[in-house]
Amino acid sequence: MDKKYVDHMYVSNSKYLDKRVTGIGSIYTVHCGNRELPYTTSAQGKNLHELIRKIYSEFSERIGFGCYSYLRRNTYTINLKKLEFSKCITNEFGIGYSPKVGSIDTTGTAAGTVSKNVIEKAVFELLEKNELYFFWYLNYGKRLERSRIIDLFLKRQGMEKFENYFFEVQTLSLYYTVIYISIKNNHIVTTGISCTPYRYKSIQNAIAEAKIIYMFNLRRGSFYLDLAESEHKEACKFIEQNKFVTHHLKGKLTNTDNILHLKLSYEVKDLKICLNTFFCSGVGPKLVSAISSTLLKCTPFKNDILQSKSNSFLKRHPCPTLQKHVDCVVV
Repeated sequence: MDKKYVDHMYVSNSKYLDKRVTGIGSIYTVHCGNRELPYTTSAQGKNLHELIRKIYSEFSERIGFGCYSYLRRNTYTINLKKLEFSKCITNEFGIGYSPKVGSIDTTGTAAGTVSKNVIEKAVFELLEKNELYFFWYLNYGKRLERSRIIDLFLKRQGMEKFENYFFEVQTLSLYYTVIYISIKNNHIVTTGISCTPYRYKSIQNAIAEAKIIYMFNLRRGSFYLDLAESEHKEACKFIEQNKFVTHHLKGKLTNTDNILHLKLSYEVKDLKICLNTFFCSGVGPKLVSAISSTLLKCTPFKNDILQSKSNSFLKRHPCPTLQKHVDCVVV
């Protein structure tokens, strides 16, 4: 598969101050029924070798919990609290719809070689998309003031020329979910989101993710996100003028009763890791997907929320103005 991979890569030059390389790779498009699995993967690395490894990792996640999941094979989940293994069918976690969870995309999937790191990465991604719902639809979070170190991060990625906004949400854990949005001429240029145990690491990751999306937009011939003019204006108004409510989770309200001692809200229950035992079997990369019956398993776009009304998370935290609310632009 990698023989001619570099012929299908669009890679940035290395003129940025930290010499990092941003790349978009195309392998092929997978069709399954009336669904199309995303064929593009993207990443940022210190060099081309690291970049290709990261791109292949993302490709593995999409294939492993995308088209392969429709094959209805047996696999296992591990409960991170009880340490119990349970059998399940792969299509319960595949891209699409589940009666219990609602809409499912690749949110909460991760690939890598170190089990602990892979599980943490999957859980953090699951958390960040749920924190994004709190931020976008319930106004939870706070604006972060620009600092010299943030300006340095922006400059290293060539993003300092935009109107840059940073927000922090910390409702479901003691970890830092940072949302980054850049604007120019009343249009959304790009967005990024990251959840890690460290604020500045989350900021750095969010900027890097936004740079990848920005580069993808340029590749398809656009300077902005692919939105209608009215959507750009509504989203910009929301970002620039909305008053957010700081709702940080207190330490005493957290629960560390899980195998990795993650500091999570008591609201996060039944946290499981689904193991992909047929795409990456034996010694080698691990491919997992984090899921909880009390959380969303998708990016909170309005259509996905409307299709997930049975989800217990949305029942506990409904958005009364959802129909009129501007759709989420953070991916």
